[in-house]
Amino acid sequence: MQFKGRYSCVTVNAATTEAVVAEINKHSVSRQSDTLDTPVFGNDGWGRSTVGVKKYSGSFEGYYDPTDAAGQAVLEDSWENGTIINDIRFYSQYKTTIGETVYYDKPSTGTGNGIIITNIEKDIDVNGVGTISFSYEGCGPLEPVTTVLS
Repeated sequence: MQFKGRYSCVTVNAATTEAVVAEINKHSVSRQSDTLDTPVFGNDGWGRSTVGVKKYSGSFEGYYDPTDAAGQAVLEDSWENGTIINDIRFYSQYKTTIGETVYYDKPSTGTGNGIIITNIEKDIDVNGVGTISFSYEGCGPLEPVTTVLS
């Protein structure tokens, strides 16, 4: 299966009134694992490691829209107030028709799970359209979801 970027989006407040963050045209989610060295005496000279803490981070970007009160402003307010956004979804395929399959990543439910906005960059250029980018780090597990709309 190939995902077409035009069906992708980032949303906030999915549990209440899910709002698409306006003007976003690119997002990425990166999952990482720390490694812990676990060498032992008498081995053959090769190192040994095990998996440590798992985490995720990413970014999303698009055109700056200061009128997007339900999306971009929510993200900026979260950064300003230092709050966790616990109801955000990063869709690989976003559809609204019953019977369609949607794919997305989201923070797992639970106290303290979500993302922390770590960086916001606005770029306004006389020869272009104003852009905005958000970087984030995850708090708690990331949950990949595949579901058929009913």
